[in-house]
Amino acid sequence: MKLNFRNIFLINFIISIVVIFAVLVLQYNFKLPPCEMCIKERYPYYILIFFSLFFIYNNRNCKVNFFLLISSCLTILIGTLYTIYHVGIERGVFIGNSACSTIVEISNTKELLTIIQNTPIIRCDEPTVIFNIISLAELNLITMSILLMLNLICIIENVRKR
Repeated sequence: MKLNFRNIFLINFIISIVVIFAVLVLQYNFKLPPCEMCIKERYPYYILIFFSLFFIYNNRNCKVNFFLLISSCLTILIGTLYTIYHVGIERGVFIGNSACSTIVEISNTKELLTIIQNTPIIRCDEPTVIFNIISLAELNLITMSILLMLNLICIIENVRKR
């Protein structure tokens, strides 16, 4: 399959939709609440969906398409780096940040007890493992890495044509 603009934006769109659908099913149907970092790892997929839809709307201009491709690649790169950081926190390579804990302001102990009892504990340093093999953050890292490679290949092919 040739990686032209149409195909790469179709790949980005389909993979992004599948990933967002899968994490929402895991979150709501299987009751696997995401940590703060997991939620932020979804943002690049939303941006890729937007870029893909914009490509469908305006696919005639080659310069705009190339700009969208570069923007997609940078979005995926940033998402990949953030996911590497998340996997590093899960594996104990990095120390977690404030997004890995809950900060609550309270006025009395009864309010604190109510908040503690009603708030699920979701930590970034405890991976959500699927199939007893791979964490969701690691699976996201694999997905982002594949998308990054495909988008880079498409950029290289388009630069060579010019």
